Amino acid sequence: MPPPASNPRSAPPVPTEIVATGSKRTITISWEDAAGDASYTIAVRPKNGTEPLEWVEYSATSSPYSISDNLVMSGLEYELRLFAVNYNGRSEWSKIATVSVPALQQAPSGAVGTDNVSLYYVGDIMAVHLHSQRPFEKRSVWHWFLCNSDGTNCKLLPVPKSPTYLYHVPEIARGKLIKVQVDYDKDGESYSATNIAGVVHETDRLWANVTNGRIKIFWDESEKPSTTNYRIKIRPKNSTQPLQWTEHLATSFPYVILDYQVMSGLEYEIQIATLNADQQSESLKNLEFTVPDLPAAPPTAIQILTEPPYRSSDVVHVSLASQHPFTSRSAWHWFLCDTDGAECKLLPPKQANTHRLLIPDIARGKLIKVQSDYRKDGIAYTASATIGIVNQLHDSDATTTMPNPAPTYSSTTECPEEPTSQDDQFLFSVETSTQSLQSLLYATQLKFVRTQWDRYGGGAIEAMCHDLLLATPWGRIAVVRPNGSVEYLNAQVPMNLEAFWTHPDASKIYREQLRVADILLKQHSSQLWELLITHHYFTGECLRFRLSSTTVIRNGNNIEVSPAWRTIFDAEPCMPLNYIIGLRTGGSMLVEGSDHLLIVTGDHGIDGRNTWVVSQDPESHLGKLLRVEIETGEAEILASGLRNSQGLVRDQYGNIWATDHGGTGGDELNLMKEDNNYGWPIVSYGLKLHKTDKVGSHDGFTPPIFSWIPSIAPSSIIMNNPQAFPLWKDDLLIASLSGSYNAGHSLFRVRRADTEIRYVERINLGWRIRDITQMPNGQIAILRDDGRVYFMSRDYSYCHDETLPNEHIYKIDCTP
Repeated sequence: MPPPASNPRSAPPVPTEIVATGSKRTITISWEDAAGDASYTIAVRPKNGTEPLEWVEYSATSSPYSISDNLVMSGLEYELRLFAVNYNGRSEWSKIATVSVPALQQAPSGAVGTDNVSLYYVGDIMAVHLHSQRPFEKRSVWHWFLCNSDGTNCKLLPVPKSPTYLYHVPEIARGKLIKVQVDYDKDGESYSATNIAGVVHETDRLWANVTNGRIKIFWDESEKPSTTNYRIKIRPKNSTQPLQWTEHLATSFPYVILDYQVMSGLEYEIQIATLNADQQSESLKNLEFTVPDLPAAPPTAIQILTEPPYRSSDVVHVSLASQHPFTSRSAWHWFLCDTDGAECKLLPPKQANTHRLLIPDIARGKLIKVQSDYRKDGIAYTASATIGIVNQLHDSDATTTMPNPAPTYSSTTECPEEPTSQDDQFLFSVETSTQSLQSLLYATQLKFVRTQWDRYGGGAIEAMCHDLLLATPWGRIAVVRPNGSVEYLNAQVPMNLEAFWTHPDASKIYREQLRVADILLKQHSSQLWELLITHHYFTGECLRFRLSSTTVIRNGNNIEVSPAWRTIFDAEPCMPLNYIIGLRTGGSMLVEGSDHLLIVTGDHGIDGRNTWVVSQDPESHLGKLLRVEIETGEAEILASGLRNSQGLVRDQYGNIWATDHGGTGGDELNLMKEDNNYGWPIVSYGLKLHKTDKVGSHDGFTPPIFSWIPSIAPSSIIMNNPQAFPLWKDDLLIASLSGSYNAGHSLFRVRRADTEIRYVERINLGWRIRDITQMPNGQIAILRDDGRVYFMSRDYSYCHDETLPNEHIYKIDCTP
């Protein structure tokens, strides 16, 4: 709206002739009203505070203006100022005026009661109440004053946050006396009541000692009989940045912080909070305490598993040689030091498995040390090692955009020598050890082994050197050797299965919904691997889709999985059991640079039947393509509109391909791009949509590059390594779980020209394929949905003469 014609053409002048008067619970301010069509903002605050208090502002249209509310306290002196404002701007603040509010008549003795505690400590809560009327009514005003121990020289404390009849004793009150004043109305009269709330103790009631590496904390609780609990907070000092507090809950003293939660030789800050019935309090003054050094471990107690050179964004891994690696009873800390090893500061731990460190950028040109405290045979020791100096050049292959550079075909390095293949050493669980299968370009040979399987559906495989690592649907981990033997490791994916099976509402969803979706391995050295797993976790009330990791140590052919699992990422939302949740998990992973993963998630059957379309919900991680930082778990949604995407791969051009299930047909092969929406459940070439007329269409959304009708239920996808199947070079191999009219239960070979599909060959296997991966020698490992593992290789009794043009196919006798 334009300003009225009578408005001045410039900002109003500063108000002058300011006069303030105080009366019973009221302040009135007047000024020369010479600004024309202007309004005014008046600011008021009490004087004589322990620190300058905040201004409280009021709006006025003309002079005079009266302030009469629950902020005006009798007997106090106030400061006032104001400015004028019109359509063209505002004036400067006026000069400050002062005014005293007269004292009210004294309330009857005992009108203000306390909680009968005479001596308080810093951090305690003082509580008062009115005996003479309904406590804390709107017309009562509360202020707190800090006085000398004899009650003189009282100054106003900052106004507490609501409720104002409670006050947390501040640090400046140590050794002083606190008074409270309440102004209130009753039966048409105004009263002022005062009382001594208490005296603040000059000392802290907190001390600690250490026995065998464990901190024992003591405090004096004799003056707080009403206290129900205590909250203890502890954190190390002298770090590169302030670290987070670790909290503990205690019901009595002393409280012991165990040795694997603290580190010898470090200085700690310790706080204790007394909790009332509402679990409210503030911490006492810090206690600073240094943990004494423990006996030194042997010099070789720490093994450094990652070899130099070290650069920022590298991951450094260490282990204890003197006991089980990464035991939960060992504590680990990392230090950033000058190059001569002096002036060391603690680095913040970024993950639960602190026996590994993502080297931060601030470490360039510095030296890194690691320390581990651990217990063996009842004795606590400390072990330390120098990792090395970090290269000053930033050399990280992390990337933040799609697509990534093209992959190479080289097999994993630093692996044990491949064992000699002897067919008679291969172990089989059925009468027929091999079977042949003819494809367009190759005759293939299949060998298989049967595993101990939890149930039908779920699970994953991943190549690890010349072995195959396998995770069952319910989280057992095994190794399938080249000779066909299966070794089950002492490891279990953390899924909380027992709690789920015994929960009374577990019958509301399929048990098959709780399962392992995918596994992925990142090799860091010849001995050290990182195992990443997508799976479900039952919280006790709902299901989480989770990304977890742990460490795998390989010494020759001996493989050991660390029991110290780390939760990297939890998808939102946590899915309640009262939803009708299907089996659409998704979960396939792909490495993105050195420190990120790409993950596709399914909609878990929440597709609109419950009026909640998660695939299109920007606040939900379900039905999305995500980029997740491995160390921090921070997740970014890259693309949306997915249903049940179980395959993810990067091709030789850097393009990202993903499979997805349609609804009753319309299964998809998608080219994944950032900020694209693939339409589910609004559009699909299939038939099963909810409340839409776009069946059989992809209008308005990113269409697939290729679609299967009828359904094949595509699962895993890889790009062929040409070592064993050279004529399949760069072809996409897609597994399928099912399908009508003999369309599924197959391996589909997709020939492309960049992003265009030239043809699709169906290689009929006759069973549901849950996962596929490729071994370093080019063999294709196939996981059936019932747990059988197949190894597909070329049948060299019939082979193609590769010296001839590709379009000529001959079956001749030849040898590999």
